[in-house]
Amino acid sequence: MDKQIMAGVHLHVIPTHQFQTTKIMMTFTSRQTATNAAVRNLLTNILSTSSAKYPTQTALARQLSNLYGAMIGAYVSRLSYAHVMRFKISVINERYTDQPLLPQGFDLLKELIFNPLMNADGFDALTFKLQQENLINTLKSWDDDKQFYALRQVEELVFQNDPVLATPSTGTVDQVAELTNLDLMRAYQDMIAKDRIDIYVVGDVDAAEVEQLVSQLPLKERQFNQFAVLTRPNWQGDVLEKVEHQPIEQAKLDRVYLCPVNYREPLYRAAMVMNGLLGGTPYSFLFTNVREQASMAYYASSSLRPFNGHLVMQTGIQPDNVTAVQTLLDRQVTLLQAGDFSLERLQMVKDALINQYETSQDYQNSLLERQLTATLTGIATANDFAKEIQAVTKDQVVEVAQGLSKCVEYVLTGED
Repeated sequence: MDKQIMAGVHLHVIPTHQFQTTKIMMTFTSRQTATNAAVRNLLTNILSTSSAKYPTQTALARQLSNLYGAMIGAYVSRLSYAHVMRFKISVINERYTDQPLLPQGFDLLKELIFNPLMNADGFDALTFKLQQENLINTLKSWDDDKQFYALRQVEELVFQNDPVLATPSTGTVDQVAELTNLDLMRAYQDMIAKDRIDIYVVGDVDAAEVEQLVSQLPLKERQFNQFAVLTRPNWQGDVLEKVEHQPIEQAKLDRVYLCPVNYREPLYRAAMVMNGLLGGTPYSFLFTNVREQASMAYYASSSLRPFNGHLVMQTGIQPDNVTAVQTLLDRQVTLLQAGDFSLERLQMVKDALINQYETSQDYQNSLLERQLTATLTGIATANDFAKEIQAVTKDQVVEVAQGLSKCVEYVLTGED
């Protein structure tokens, strides 16, 4: 069930008997700017940890316990320029208890989002300060994960001419540190009044009951101007290369390639198979040739960024092997572009992709993620994923591979 409740507010119900829990997710979507990601991230954290009725995390935890161990989660994400604040609650399906947990789950989500811990001056000062410090510490700690750090540097390089996409969906440490309570209040007002709202419910539920519960939320119509989510890379010039030195033992060699195929375009499934052959499955060139046979990498993988037209390659290697690995990575792309792979390997990759997809169907979050993507892109979810993957030909894979073009290479290595 997909239904517009009112202008700018949409309901998506996925009825299934598959799970023992019911998951509700409410999202608030706005176009990201170079400055709004940090305040929306901090706002998400604050709204999900307290409210007027539950002013402390202890009080909120007690209520979750009363709901048979219900779980709350909140975070931000981005799909191209679409910045999404996500609020989730998971409750046990009512057939396992005599309590009306679905209505109570909606009530708790309503309390957290629409009745925050505020006074005339804004959000509770102590809560604001605590969550701001927590978020700053979290963002700083991510730099200790050098694999994540290297990926962030690559993204900054590839989006150097786009300050919006160069800014992470979480915002930066400096941006979070500069936020004031007034900034948060304004962001909250904009979120409630202007953001596109989507409510997703997956579980053993009755759609009519869900719609009735949604009608009790204090929602108002809003004018949301839809914008394009799928973008093409605007890259001009030679390969951009950067080497950074830090006191580390394991070097990182990451690359970005321009990919000629975007999400759900005619050759999109071929692009998925191509990525599976390059570095996206255990049967890939990067895994078997670079990591296993040559023993040149602690890890080596590739992944598609189909909403921005990129393919990202990530490796962890010995600092002394940077030059050798660069040559080896070039060789894997050349093999793929020349079609130097067997039909047997091609089939193994297809089977692996289908198995990954079918396994993901056992998780509510995967179903929610696909529905969210369909909502933001306006492109329906796949009806027969396995059939589409099996239909991909070797020639199609080669065609996509031949359109790959390296645009960024980043090396994080030890100090001289």
